Amino acid sequence: MGFYTSKIYGHRVNYLNKLQQAKSSFIGVELDLVYLEDLNLFDVRHPPEASTNFYFEDYLNEIGEENDLKLWLDIKNLNSDNAENILARMDYLLKTHNRLRESILIETVFPDALSMFQKAGYTTSYYLPYLHLLSKSDQKDTLSYIKNTLKTYPELGISTHYMGYPILENEFPESSKYLWALGGNNIYKDIFLIRKLLKDQTVKIVLVSF
Repeated sequence: MGFYTSKIYGHRVNYLNKLQQAKSSFIGVELDLVYLEDLNLFDVRHPPEASTNFYFEDYLNEIGEENDLKLWLDIKNLNSDNAENILARMDYLLKTHNRLRESILIETVFPDALSMFQKAGYTTSYYLPYLHLLSKSDQKDTLSYIKNTLKTYPELGISTHYMGYPILENEFPESSKYLWALGGNNIYKDIFLIRKLLKDQTVKIVLVSF
């Protein structure tokens, strides 16, 4: 993957020590956020993990204003009901830490919640199920649903496991794609697939284990 460093991000960089290492290893990182509405804070964690009171503003402070590390934010509880509050809080934090919206990818399973982020200048991605694991019947129904969704929100990118790439390549050739290729022996067995998807200009980011 060394020829595609501009596409490679570290996966689940949710901890301070990992972030400190990742800043010098990757152009970008993926992290998980849970929005705490009562506190108006983003808790950095992947449910069901318990909170460590490490918040997104702490994360941005650690990155520092001089570092242009890009961020893939998997906001676990982002939905249409809280999207406006989340957008306002995100805008405030980025402004106070001198970071550009264009350097942020916002991801959720609820595509209707992403429209206002896209209009505000963020890159957005619709989290898809693992298409390659579905039965033929379920896969057909799911693809139909995704196509209808993208007709409504054509600006959205799509994100899923790299093993679903051949399906995305065939069904959504023009959509921006955000993939993860994490650990295990399959990574080495599928090296030709990974090389192919890295060469695809519609594949914008590939997450790797870190």
